[in-house]
Amino acid sequence: MYEEAVGALRRGDARAAGQAIAELITLAKPLGADSEPAARTAYVTGELFRAKGLWAAAERQYEEALRIGSATLGAESAEYAVWLDHTGIVKKTLRKTDEAERFFKRALEIEEKKLGAEHPDVAITLNNLASLSHDRGRYAEAIPLLERALAIQEKALGAGHPSVALTLQNLAVMHQEVKQGEKAEALYKRALEINEKAFGAAHPAVDQTLSLYADFCHNEGKYDQALALGQRILKIRQEALGPEHPAVAAILNNLAAVYAKQKKWAESEAANRSALAIRRKVFGPDSAEAASSLNNLAQAFVEQKKYGEAEALFKEILAIVQKPGPIHPQRAMFLWNYAALLRATNREKEAEALEAQAAAAATRPPKKEE
Repeated sequence: MYEEAVGALRRGDARAAGQAIAELITLAKPLGADSEPAARTAYVTGELFRAKGLWAAAERQYEEALRIGSATLGAESAEYAVWLDHTGIVKKTLRKTDEAERFFKRALEIEEKKLGAEHPDVAITLNNLASLSHDRGRYAEAIPLLERALAIQEKALGAGHPSVALTLQNLAVMHQEVKQGEKAEALYKRALEINEKAFGAAHPAVDQTLSLYADFCHNEGKYDQALALGQRILKIRQEALGPEHPAVAAILNNLAAVYAKQKKWAESEAANRSALAIRRKVFGPDSAEAASSLNNLAQAFVEQKKYGEAEALFKEILAIVQKPGPIHPQRAMFLWNYAALLRATNREKEAEALEAQAAAAATRPPKKEE
């Protein structure tokens, strides 16, 4: 039943996983709270919570699994190392970086001892340690970890394996962070080639690589390449997810930003308005997402010195973010942007009033929902 639960989670079938876990709980109960089945039940329950994004609940289940499993599975077993690694992922997500590092390093130590230094599981943990280094801004520290992971995967899995593409992608991000653009681009291209060959041109793995590569091109000022990649992403998402999916709005937003860099204002406005229409329909006209799209559109008008059109949009934004309820996470930014417009139109006193509100919004903690 444990294997059934794990298999269901790998397939993304949370319902089947939940049913299997319920049966596991029934089977484990007579054996005692500190039995091996109880440890496995806690672990797979943690996996289910992690899949659902319930990070704190996942953390509790993983820690219970590790507590029991240290005695039942053995704290030096390869399976226990996987549990440590997954606990580290949750700790990292919860921003408990020091704890995450300890779990990853312990998992790595066990994997190297039990499986060998060139086992694919070692590469997975090296990727996780590199990701943690990225979160800490230690990009140069992450690069050798990923280079080692890449060498392991190429040898164990083959140069065209999707896991190799993922590590190449992660390595490209690190080289991008340390301003090594040529290396980053070569790695993105290789990752894209592998994923296209392994999955086909319209697979989500290809979408992810294209998205990272498009962002890289945008940041490097390679706007024609960024547009071509963005248009391809747009087509993939429209066909796979439907024309009104939030992910479609996200890529439209990115395309609008690239068009703006090229001063193609008509194209930029069209993309922004399409993104806004999707977000209003999906999230609601007064949603945080709609406010963000309105801000993007307003900023484009400001760049064109169309201050009247921009101000009308900023007023719409204020009507949304000043409503009672949780504070919009970008409220301060919206207020600063509006204040900048007011200063550009020589309305200093109004600008000062908005800047005071922006400063207050930036320091005020978000209101918790009851």
